[in-house]
Amino acid sequence: MLEEAKFDLDVKKRDELLLKAEQLMMDEMPIIPLYFGSNNWVQAEMWKVLT
Repeated sequence: MLEEAKFDLDVKKRDELLLKAEQLMMDEMPIIPLYFGSNNWVQAEMWKVLT
């Protein structure tokens, strides 16, 4: 649908194709988190000496 819309000169038909493609992606695309929080820390015996 995207390739067809890319070359279609009819504005109404192109809009319909893009709307169909968008709806298909929204229906078929799984939800994927874009960010994972994390905490980094180091634990080693030598740090106990310094505190």
